[in-house]
Amino acid sequence: MTTPDVALAPAASPPTSAPTGCLALPARRPDDTLDFTVHFLGAYTLRNYTTARDHAALPALISTVLAEYGLSWSPESADIDVVAVDEHYGARGGEMWVVETRSGDGTGGDSSDATVVASGGFYPVPHRGAGAVEIRKMYIAAAHRGKGIGGLVMRALEERVRQRGFEKVLIETASVLREACAMYDRFGYVACEGVETARCDAVLEKGVGVIDEERKRLLEGSEAVVECVDSQGRPILGASLVYAERLKIPFCRYSP
Repeated sequence: MTTPDVALAPAASPPTSAPTGCLALPARRPDDTLDFTVHFLGAYTLRNYTTARDHAALPALISTVLAEYGLSWSPESADIDVVAVDEHYGARGGEMWVVETRSGDGTGGDSSDATVVASGGFYPVPHRGAGAVEIRKMYIAAAHRGKGIGGLVMRALEERVRQRGFEKVLIETASVLREACAMYDRFGYVACEGVETARCDAVLEKGVGVIDEERKRLLEGSEAVVECVDSQGRPILGASLVYAERLKIPFCRYSP
């Protein structure tokens, strides 16, 4: 099967809708971060974290989820990266993303009615080995679980790690986070040593070579997927598109 490419070109008036299964993202900026907005499931948006919009919302989401599972919110230690995202992610070569939802169809309007309902990010951890990154702060508000959001964000994060040329992904977690641990198991993460966070009791790892093989199998097995590339022909979140197609998550084509 031939998978069509969608080459992205600058547009004066970006489209706000397109056939189900399509996704368009702008090209990477020179610093190799990905600036994007993706609408899915009608009222959800996956996008980059921005300090102006999310500096209060992200801590509120994560502290609420932690309390739900009896875990402590620690803004001076384990969660310092949440209160200083630019310093701990952007300055270290990492990325932080959020999922928000709005009233209505979620595809327009200002951000005043938007609520951050999920998050996920990564940054390099060279002390854990050459080419190692840690996926961090994978949290979803209780009312929005069971929709495939966690798996979509995880697949997208893994694809970004692969694109960026890293070699190994690590995740620190707590076994009380049952749904998250079950998802990590489904994604093929295996236990390793090296817990560094007081409230965590497990470290998991996965090689990027495994991620690459999974991506190839997904692309080969898809019946209806659009492989997106940026203006220089580099793939963008291709495996996530396939994953979304398998879950029947409708994407809208959108370029901010």
